Amino acid sequence: MPVLILLAVAAVWYWLSHKSVSPSGGGAASAAGGGLVSVAGQLAASLLNPAAPTQPGSTATGGIVSYLERQYEGLRLTPYPDGGGLSVGIGHHILAGETPSVITAAQANALFQSDLTSAANTVDQMVAVPLTGNQRSALTDFVFNMGAGNFAKSTLLTDLNAGQYDAAAAQLGNWIYSDGQPSEGLVYRRADETSLFYTPDAAGS
Repeated sequence: MPVLILLAVAAVWYWLSHKSVSPSGGGAASAAGGGLVSVAGQLAASLLNPAAPTQPGSTATGGIVSYLERQYEGLRLTPYPDGGGLSVGIGHHILAGETPSVITAAQANALFQSDLTSAANTVDQMVAVPLTGNQRSALTDFVFNMGAGNFAKSTLLTDLNAGQYDAAAAQLGNWIYSDGQPSEGLVYRRADETSLFYTPDAAGS
């Protein structure tokens, strides 16, 4: 419980100290009513609902990684332009064969859980070295945001599979561009992923 309280307080403090900046989501998406304050709110709510997953990396689709994605992607029930294509819901890229349409919040959450599980499976399949739960969560967020194809051909993955953890983490900071320009939202997101990568797992997670 003290760990959860500290996380919630830290998230609120971070938001208050950066409230003049409004990070946008991955690619062209922006966090609709999101930001770090939403993370604090969800963590605070979880204190009243112990059944909710709260430990970083505690499950493939739970823990801090889902907070990161909801924070940066936001929730949009109408398809929107994103990185040369269309997305909908919580950062779901509309794939070939999928019909762009307005969806419900329940459908958005189902797509989110499926996409998050797919990203976690990609990390499990491509990474050949041991990972902590938080390292796996940080990489899952990266794959969710940048795609499995980019992860597969990245220097980040090459360094990581060579056992060069610090070099791999440093590579996260190179993935901050959208349409050839640095994106403030991606800068924040990569920084959060890097911080999570270096955060020790909570006891019992």
